[in-house]
Amino acid sequence: MRPGIPRLLLPAVAVLLSTLASTIVLGQEPTAAPTGSWFYDIETPLRLSGQHGSALCRMAWRALSSGQVGSRKANPTGTPRAVFVSWSDGVESAHVVHGVGTGPVDALRAALATVPAAEFPHDTLHWLKVDVVQTVVTIPRLAEKKLPNGRREVVRIPGFYARESVLPMPSVIGIAFSHSSGLAFLPEELMGRSMLGPKNRFSGTSYATRLTEEKRFEDMVRWGRMVALPLPQKISFFETQAWFFDGSECVPLYRGHRLYDNPTRKQLRAIAIQAATRLAGMVDAEGHVVAPVPEWLGETDGSLRPFDCALVILALSQAAHLAEDPAPLVAAAERLAKPLIARLHRFGKGKKMACLIEEDENQDTGGTWQVVRLGTNALSALALCGLATHGDANRHDVPLAGLTRYLLMQRQADGSFAGQRRWPEGTLIGGEDRTAGSIAVCAMVALYEKTNEQLFWSVASKAFQVMLPKVEKTPMGQLTNDEWFLRAAAVCSTYGWEPRSVVQAQRYALGVVTQQDHHPAFPDMFGSVKRLPSATASASQTGLIAVAARLTWDGGRKSAAKEMLAESRASLIAQLQGRMTGVESMYFRKPQRYPGLFRDHVRGHGFDLQSQYVQISSLCEL
Repeated sequence: MRPGIPRLLLPAVAVLLSTLASTIVLGQEPTAAPTGSWFYDIETPLRLSGQHGSALCRMAWRALSSGQVGSRKANPTGTPRAVFVSWSDGVESAHVVHGVGTGPVDALRAALATVPAAEFPHDTLHWLKVDVVQTVVTIPRLAEKKLPNGRREVVRIPGFYARESVLPMPSVIGIAFSHSSGLAFLPEELMGRSMLGPKNRFSGTSYATRLTEEKRFEDMVRWGRMVALPLPQKISFFETQAWFFDGSECVPLYRGHRLYDNPTRKQLRAIAIQAATRLAGMVDAEGHVVAPVPEWLGETDGSLRPFDCALVILALSQAAHLAEDPAPLVAAAERLAKPLIARLHRFGKGKKMACLIEEDENQDTGGTWQVVRLGTNALSALALCGLATHGDANRHDVPLAGLTRYLLMQRQADGSFAGQRRWPEGTLIGGEDRTAGSIAVCAMVALYEKTNEQLFWSVASKAFQVMLPKVEKTPMGQLTNDEWFLRAAAVCSTYGWEPRSVVQAQRYALGVVTQQDHHPAFPDMFGSVKRLPSATASASQTGLIAVAARLTWDGGRKSAAKEMLAESRASLIAQLQGRMTGVESMYFRKPQRYPGLFRDHVRGHGFDLQSQYVQISSLCEL
């Protein structure tokens, strides 16, 4: 998918703007508007190809590198056009200038002409982005509103209060204030520079603080006047067509990030290793995960829940098998294993059994309940087995033996596993947990591969055979969130082929495909899950399809397996929208902290541990 002229979403903004306070009256500009064109003079989109974008980027790159802008050449037959130029050295936040002229080239030179001589980056230029404004909607304005009876009436869309009005679709739409103010902001600026509050209202204080820190006093004065203005203002909402340039390759963008098309196996491997390397760098000497960015959504003290800790160990172990130098990834996994092992509670005769005790969210008058969850303990055993495939295979045998004894104690009469027990009473809580049972099956197979003890394979095989008939009775639409069962089917099929597993793999894959969005309103939502802009959910489905395809291939249905992998392309494209590279990072305060990470939400900037694990794991599976 390649972004062409941005979709004309702005007419729909009129509907959103009608939610503003009805008491707002027609606004006045704060001062008399200067002569010349401004954003509200842009009337129609201009068709630009990738070659046009590349030419504009190279022109801007030469000017910023040399310090020579060149004279403006207005096109007498051209129409007004606005252009933004953003650049960064990769260390500090992007500098942004804009200009308006007759045509993109004239507007580009107008923007570059505003750069002070001392601020030209010259040989420090690392990232460059050019935005051409294509579509503009200005308010106050008149618009048609459709009534329930089918008739239409003309309504007035009110002016814009900088401190009170809501900015619609902030990650897509930029805003230009009055011509006299000279202020205009890209969507990426609004998001990356914390200019919007939780409800998409302008946060004048945070941006003013930043301007003060950067000693941009003239901009601070202009911004202060604009925010403090008590009258509704005439403003323009706009969309842009953008390109990113790093000195060699020009990449078309949408919503400030690239739209992936058909990434190669080599590219996916590099992305997975880069993400794993960033994740490894977040683990300190004590095994705590240090939040790498201010937008991190995890624990601020770096502590991890045992389940999350095991997930990260597993992801790093998987990625280490793909890396040319696995040592840093394995070392980080080892650091994480230390606090996980330290939390093991030993009990029983000779203290030979061990388990991880957690606090339940449910509370009664006696305080918080303590529980032992099958999923957490099984995943921890699986993670230690994965770590044992690197270097000394026996270094964690003692804690692994304790966990194994506990897991074997959880077998029920029919061969299944008990899901959760209250501690220290040992009473069962809740019913069967298929996900936890599937993780336990995977752990048993991993123990069989490590020790060659037939007991572990027998336990795994029996537990899987108990789960299989229940899965067969489950409606297809309810299977898509149960990827661990499919992983259990895949590992069990390695040592004991079960034809029914292939049928379930196809049901899982089909259930995933039916949830993918193939006709999105936004280009970067292609392949999203149930039209949700979650890169993590898409990554989970990519991993599930990859496991299903491998299982189907092993079952001799190679044509069906190839079709599954083809269907994984949609969810793969969706999950990669969450990847942070230079262009997604350049508007943050410290851009170098972000590349390699994955954000969960393609319309926001929230980062968490689960996103990193799911992305790495799914890419390794693929």
